[in-house]
Amino acid sequence: MPDSDLPIWKRSERGTRGPAPEYSRASIAATAVELADAEGLKAVSIRKVAAAVGLAPASLYRYVASRDELLALMSDACIGSLELPATPTGRGWRADLLDIGRALRSCYHQHSWLLEFVMSGQARASLLGPAMIDYTERVVAALAEVPAPATTKMEASAIFNGLVGLFAVDEQAEHGNTRPEAQLANAAYLAEQVADGRHPYLAELVSSAPPPDALARKNADDLFGRVLINTMSGLLGVAPDERPSA
Repeated sequence: MPDSDLPIWKRSERGTRGPAPEYSRASIAATAVELADAEGLKAVSIRKVAAAVGLAPASLYRYVASRDELLALMSDACIGSLELPATPTGRGWRADLLDIGRALRSCYHQHSWLLEFVMSGQARASLLGPAMIDYTERVVAALAEVPAPATTKMEASAIFNGLVGLFAVDEQAEHGNTRPEAQLANAAYLAEQVADGRHPYLAELVSSAPPPDALARKNADDLFGRVLINTMSGLLGVAPDERPSA
């Protein structure tokens, strides 16, 4: 296979011909991340990144073959910066997963462009870099004690990542539904709508639920952890007991 057809992770930073590169892919990715943090994903172009690095656009192609490869380097650099616990920690898989989920959610808040990149589907196979593989190892290591098939664990880890992303999307939205104010407004509207008797099953649930203000306060504290652990427990076929709080 020609070197140019290999994933960027497997290609040497120094070609077989020409002078040694002045920059590293890591330094270029770091500059591009700074640009994206300041101006958003749309600001990341070969021209703008080259200018920020101090290269002519044509020279940047000595390091990356395309914008997609540049974005792959950037996303992997961000995943590599996560402060993840060594797993297993001895506190149980639920606590370990929640620590990982918090770290990923924090990364998405720090780099909102990364959240856009991942959740929009632009990433495709771009996320499968060395840091992402290390991250996935941490997730499945946290699940080592769970008696579930390997395929189930891999599927659950993918859904875990998507669920963390969905929470981050909502939390970054100006009118996100996870905000206590939004939950109170939604609860009040739902109670009003089911009072006419046309939705008896919903009405039963609403009548047996905690008061909306108490629910909103509780959700503000532990909605992320509760939904994350309940979902993973269901996927893995284990009881969602001993849930750590968010």
